[in-house]
Amino acid sequence: MTSRLFTVMWGVIFVFSALMFTDNKSPVVELGLAIASFTYGGLLGTFFLGITNARAREDEGLLAMWSAIFFMIWIIGQRGAGLWVPVLLACAAGVWLFLRLQSWTGRLFVVLWSLFMLLLIATVGSPHIAWPWYVLIGCTIGYANGTLLSLLHRE
Repeated sequence: MTSRLFTVMWGVIFVFSALMFTDNKSPVVELGLAIASFTYGGLLGTFFLGITNARAREDEGLLAMWSAIFFMIWIIGQRGAGLWVPVLLACAAGVWLFLRLQSWTGRLFVVLWSLFMLLLIATVGSPHIAWPWYVLIGCTIGYANGTLLSLLHRE
C-alpha cells in the first residue's frame, strides 16, 4: 500500500513539474536530454574503457568518469552559482579520489587535471556547443584519459 502511495505522489509531482515547462522555445524533452547527456558521455567512455582495454583498472575508470564530468562543466558553460557549485563539487570529488587512490600517477593526474580545468574555466569562456554533442565529447575525454592512465601503471 505504501509503495502505491509513493508512486502516485511521485507521479503527481512529475506531472506538475512538467506543466511548469510549457515554453515552446525549449521543450522539456530537450532540457531533460541536455541534463542527462552531461554525465552520460563520461559513463559511456568508462564503459568503453572497461570493454576495450584489458589494462584498465577501477582507478582508471573512476578517474576517466571524473575527468569527463569536470570537462563537461566547462563545455556547458553556466555562469555564477550555476558554474561554481558544480566546480566545487567536482573539486570535492577530486579530493576524495586523491585520498582514495594508492598510485602516485593517479594522484598526480587528479592534481594536474584539477589545475588545468580550474585554469580553463577561469580564463577561457565556454565554447557553447549544442547539447547533442555532450555525450560524444564526454565519451572521448573519459576514454582518452582512462586509456592514457592505464598505460602509465605497471602490470
